Amino acid sequence: MRTETDALGAVRIPKRALYGIQSRRARDNFALAEYRPVNLNLVRAMAKVKKAAALTHAELEPGRAAVFNAVAAAADAVLDGAAAEMFIVPALQGGAGTSTNMNVNEVLANLALVGLGFEPGNYARVHPIDDVNRGQSTNDVYPTALRIAAVDLLRELSEEAASLQEALQRRENELQDVVKLGRTELMDAVPVTLGGEFGAWAQAVARDRWRLYKMEERLRQVNIGGTAVGLSPLSERRYRFGVIERLREICGIGLAASEYPMDVTQNNDVFCEVSGLLKALAVNLAKIAGDLRLMGSGPAGGLGEIRLAPLQMGSTFMPGKVNPVVPELALSASMKVMANDLAVTVAASRGEFELNAFLPVIAEALLESLEILRDVTRIFRVRCIETLAPDPERCRALLEGSMAFAAAYWPQLGYERVAAAVRLAEGDPARAREALEAALKAGCGPDAPGGADLPGVQGEPDEVQGEPGGGRGEPDGVQGEPGGGQGGPGVGQGDWRARRHLLSGRSVRVRTAALRRMPSGAGFSRQAASSLGLAFDPRQTEISSGALRPPSRRVLRPPRSCPARTDSPPEPWHGQGHGIFMALAFPRFRTSRTSRNSFRWRYVRGDCQHPGAWSPSGATRYVYVPRDVMIIPMYRDRTLRILLQWADCSLPS
Repeated sequence: MRTETDALGAVRIPKRALYGIQSRRARDNFALAEYRPVNLNLVRAMAKVKKAAALTHAELEPGRAAVFNAVAAAADAVLDGAAAEMFIVPALQGGAGTSTNMNVNEVLANLALVGLGFEPGNYARVHPIDDVNRGQSTNDVYPTALRIAAVDLLRELSEEAASLQEALQRRENELQDVVKLGRTELMDAVPVTLGGEFGAWAQAVARDRWRLYKMEERLRQVNIGGTAVGLSPLSERRYRFGVIERLREICGIGLAASEYPMDVTQNNDVFCEVSGLLKALAVNLAKIAGDLRLMGSGPAGGLGEIRLAPLQMGSTFMPGKVNPVVPELALSASMKVMANDLAVTVAASRGEFELNAFLPVIAEALLESLEILRDVTRIFRVRCIETLAPDPERCRALLEGSMAFAAAYWPQLGYERVAAAVRLAEGDPARAREALEAALKAGCGPDAPGGADLPGVQGEPDEVQGEPGGGRGEPDGVQGEPGGGQGGPGVGQGDWRARRHLLSGRSVRVRTAALRRMPSGAGFSRQAASSLGLAFDPRQTEISSGALRPPSRRVLRPPRSCPARTDSPPEPWHGQGHGIFMALAFPRFRTSRTSRNSFRWRYVRGDCQHPGAWSPSGATRYVYVPRDVMIIPMYRDRTLRILLQWADCSLPS
């Protein structure tokens, strides 16, 4: 044993121990049931700071260069993993980190003494404060070291997040053909693909990668050289500039001296920001893990849409049971990160005046969150995402046994009618589908009389009834129906019922190749198909081209008193119930990668009121469109392209 003394008295320490009296006092004072010692990432970052300071002082004080070089060599030994067991101060401590700083000072001093050929504790040769801590204070060393440790762990976490995103994207491509039942609030919704769900998760992780990248910028400003309160008392100017240069070289991080060191010394909101972004990643991991845990439930009594790799025994009572242990690990780790975020928030709020005494709490919680997320992200990718397997048959069985198809019918039949069919089917999808198909064949629409009554199967409703009176044939040969079917309200009234009487008494059954890929789902109705001259069949998954002749341009031409198109705002034209002008603006720059031509558009009705100078000169076309043509928002780009072709408008490049 050896005896060390300070102003408070003497303490006996093991002879070969590399820590000293201050470290031993701290361990005894903060003995929380063998609570774990200071995070070694923080210790290594502090050793980097000590090395940079020692090398700077070796240049400034050549007479003591041998001592400072020995301290720098001791710091290298700590960075290589030596003396890890000598850092004995608990992570939770009082004193704003002074105990941790002194633990590092004493270990480095004793390692330097051993390197110079002296016994540990011979502080007359190398002193923990006068030499190792020269020009420094805990209040600038500790915050600087914490930022360095956080950046190092952030970079490791960023690599793991990138690998997880890539794994999710690979599974997205592999599983894009597996159709399954989508769910909202755990209830049946509409069909989705398993690959689409993985793609959504990949997007969430991609946002986390961007947040991790931006976090490093927040942590690069350090207050090293600011000493006690950030005002650099007793700190030589050459040392302040020299130590930051050395520290950049040692850490490989673009550190910058804070423009206002007093701010960095006393305010810790930056750690709250970083912890909050880590919590966002934990939230996304918890969401993904929770979804996979539910999708893999069963195998007989749950969803069973995927099969997780069996990793270990699941029960000591139920033989053969296997639990989703990796998703549950991800959930548990996410909960811990969220709890640590609260600890960081509370600790950062408890600073007073020029210092925050609870910086060790922030360091412990923040670094633990970084380590947990780094490791759990890797485990989750390797042992869950990359190994799970889909069950396409189970996915299809659940989909076909649901009412997910009903949403595709309500644009044609109306919400209340479809809801009634689903309710009356009493959970039988085949019965509901049969009733909805019968309603379609009977020509029931959302405005048809009879409320939610479901008619029987009748003739095909391909023909659309015209207005009173027959229509004469167009010059290009498209014939109107003789006599006209049942009369209806005038076209100019503008309501849904009036829109059913399309194209002035003619029934057009023309399929066009230009819209062959437009789906006939929830956003494309029978009325919209007829208004564009398309034959509509709700049982088809696409509107295909046929042998019939293409639609007539005459159908879309305005009366003789109104031009088909103009490049300038049209003069007022008071046509009663004839049609509208539509102003199409072509933006100079594309804003969407998924649409080659994104049209900005608005209606100019009746009197053709000019909408104002809202687009660049020469980028607007005013195209006449019959009042009965319906523009469905989700298909408007394709629809407008056809309208432009019919009106002899060329598309911009």
